[in-house]
Amino acid sequence: MDPHSLDETLFLACLGRLETPRIPGHSAGITGDPAGPAIEVWTETELAAVHAAWSLGPEWRAEARRAAAWLVDNIQPDNATNRPWGVHVFAMLAHETGGAQYELYAQTLLHNCQVMTGRPDDFSAMILLHAARVLQAG
Repeated sequence: MDPHSLDETLFLACLGRLETPRIPGHSAGITGDPAGPAIEVWTETELAAVHAAWSLGPEWRAEARRAAAWLVDNIQPDNATNRPWGVHVFAMLAHETGGAQYELYAQTLLHNCQVMTGRPDDFSAMILLHAARVLQAG
């Protein structure tokens, strides 16, 4: 499988199919400043990258924390795809910092994936299952 974006690369690294890449070192999100044809596409890619980065060791976890803080300050939670990418990162930051802004971000991601049917679709449910397992593992 040939990844087409950083989030795909990070997920393949989580699966052990690629080496863990170096942290890009952007000052905005993990993937850099919002770019591309639509902010919604960039936002989903960024949130998925934050989601995957949390599972790639301490350095990437620190990068996920930094990027999540940047997202809270600059980008509204994704409502274009209604996927709860990174919900566990924002929930963990809310727990660690007591910051309501992180809790509200996590709540919005969770709400958005249920807004159409009153429950998460199957793909969102898998994302939430993974997030829950990551939180349980610590």
